[in-house]
Amino acid sequence: MRLVLRPLAAFAAAIVLAGAALADPYVVSNVPVDERADTTTQAQQAAFAAGQVRAARMLVERMTLEEDRAEYGVSSVSAADAQAMIAGLSVADEQRSSQRYIANLTVEFDRGAARDWFRRSGIPFTEAQARPVLVVPVHQDGPDGNEIWDTEWLDAWTYKGFEDWLTPFVTVDEQAEAMITASQALGLDDRAIREVAQAHGAQEVAIIAARQRDGRLTSTGIILDVSEGRTRRTDLPSQSADDWETLALRVMQARQDEWKRETIVRGGQAGSMRLTFLFGGLPEWRDLQRSVTGASLVQNARLDAVSRTGAVMTVSYRGETEQLARELGQRGARLEQDDELGWTVRRR
Repeated sequence: MRLVLRPLAAFAAAIVLAGAALADPYVVSNVPVDERADTTTQAQQAAFAAGQVRAARMLVERMTLEEDRAEYGVSSVSAADAQAMIAGLSVADEQRSSQRYIANLTVEFDRGAARDWFRRSGIPFTEAQARPVLVVPVHQDGPDGNEIWDTEWLDAWTYKGFEDWLTPFVTVDEQAEAMITASQALGLDDRAIREVAQAHGAQEVAIIAARQRDGRLTSTGIILDVSEGRTRRTDLPSQSADDWETLALRVMQARQDEWKRETIVRGGQAGSMRLTFLFGGLPEWRDLQRSVTGASLVQNARLDAVSRTGAVMTVSYRGETEQLARELGQRGARLEQDDELGWTVRRR
């Protein structure tokens, strides 16, 4: 196999060596605040200060493992450090009285400042984000039998802000009501699941069933990868809880912890490699380029040559090659070795 490349010349100017995930793991939403003080203004100030610290703690919990936090003695974030990391803040659901302030905050963190805090603390962390999964929550044995729509189980997924997690889950919306039934979801009807995935622009669909018995909620689920011709499935561990929101949270935490164990880089692991990109045109090339240069493990990328159907890039990266391949796979690119070309990148 031979790939002919030409110098970059003016074509390189049209290429942007940058990329971004669909969602932002440095955004923490649904941060509740409820503070009292002598005046409304003082209560609001106290609420914002407490919310910033709470959001920073949630960010740390998102990007690190519980066992690492215990080992490295990281249990909280100081008010000064939290404030230094914050890039923006928005407010929803405000309620005020003369001495009380209640709201829900969405906090955006400055990536550079947050990374500096993680490095100073010494704790291993990851900001790699898996591709979004479309979740179809099925309430089993409900008042009307098995249901997807208008259930507490659907509400628990809709309002928790899981789209910004490292393993983002996005809830199926009402346009799918005519596409898939609870029976089809539970029966893993391939046609219906693929139709729903296509309508939402998703490559993976999670069917998560939950039921209530004797006052206890339990869930089981699978993730179906429909990005290729053959559907692949991954089982989700069973979870239990006393309420629907906690149950959804536990499903997400288990999924995210598994992802963190796969992507956290420990020690000073680093390397570089020469990548040959294979593509069918400029739009595909741009997509592949964003997948690589936007990956959290890629520290530097230099474009060396490009043609109509191929390109060569030298990248430096953190971690093991398998970790890089795993992250790129979640970003739509397949990293593999070719006997003649060495490391190649193709559309997944």
